[in-house]
Amino acid sequence: MAAIALSISGPALEGRRTFHENGKTHANLYIESIEKAAAHLFTPISMATRDAICLSRKWNPEHPLQEIVHRVRLAVTCILLLGLGIVPLIIGQVLLLLTMLARKDFTFVQPEEIENGGSPNELKVVTYNICGGPPWMADFNGVDPIHERIGTLAETIGSFKVDVVCLQEMFDERVAETLRLQLLQQGFEFAVYNVAPHPWKLNSGLFIASKYPLQQPIFWNHTQSRGLDSFAEKGTLGVTVQAGNRKIALFNTHFNASENTIQSLQMEGFLDHIEYYTKETHLENRVVACGDFNAEYLNDLSNRFQDLLLDSLPEGGERTLVPPDHFQPGCKKEASSSFAGPAMIIDHMAISRDTAGWGLKTSEILVEKGSDHLPVRATFHFIKERLRSR
Repeated sequence: MAAIALSISGPALEGRRTFHENGKTHANLYIESIEKAAAHLFTPISMATRDAICLSRKWNPEHPLQEIVHRVRLAVTCILLLGLGIVPLIIGQVLLLLTMLARKDFTFVQPEEIENGGSPNELKVVTYNICGGPPWMADFNGVDPIHERIGTLAETIGSFKVDVVCLQEMFDERVAETLRLQLLQQGFEFAVYNVAPHPWKLNSGLFIASKYPLQQPIFWNHTQSRGLDSFAEKGTLGVTVQAGNRKIALFNTHFNASENTIQSLQMEGFLDHIEYYTKETHLENRVVACGDFNAEYLNDLSNRFQDLLLDSLPEGGERTLVPPDHFQPGCKKEASSSFAGPAMIIDHMAISRDTAGWGLKTSEILVEKGSDHLPVRATFHFIKERLRSR
């Protein structure tokens, strides 16, 4: 069963990207091998960046001699790595630029034969920012690098007991493939990942895996960004989830951090994309929109939001009940930043304000210590016994 690309147009959809279904990043395996080799050429610079981050940590007055020795070693190592890494960095960048010409826009995986089972009474979805940035970013946020957490992450996702997983900051393509294979063992046969690759920026980091068939995947990159967010192809990934004879339009997104003006613009684009997609697929009243919005209250970003969607999380104090001392991300005893846990919940799960034959049953914030964000899980129940499949 081949997926179908949407034949829709309009200003909001200019960033639409194509997709491929064989699970490979390139049609040519030799080009794919060259790209993987080029990625390794960035290792010295990545290690130098990590050491520079470590040097920025606060001075430890309890062990001054050890601190001096440690910082001198880091400084020398950083300088050597920078010197040795410049040439490989240039070569790697050139190779990436060349291989990017044959690069797929995102990877869509599904089994060769799709069985359309019975229609479930419930659909469970989780959204989770896994803090999967480069090693230096993980160090800054006080978590172990994503490749060291991937096994635990797969087990954690399994413990959520959900049907659909939406992740943010899954930037590393090799780690994304590893996670996809691990989730396959748990019954997640459908996946869209490695979305919007770029020769010198991070990809979108968006990842969707599902136990039910995914159809018509589509991606829009944000047309506005600022600061460090400009170094990633953040945007919105939309798919249709086919659960028996019931369909849901699902959107996974990641907004700019700490910029209300940019976030508001991104929200307007996000809502535009939802309206275009659901109009084309006739799923206007069957929308689940989730992700890392980097904002506590979504209504503050756009007046249109409350006209189209309803945040599944309460707007009262229940959103911030998780105490910071309970949330100690990642596994590192000390982080280079002063981060001590989420001061507010900025990850959300929203549903159509007007629903037809289905609705929100439960929504909850899960307490997990493997990232600098908390996952949000929602259960949606289908009210009518039969829904007309469109």
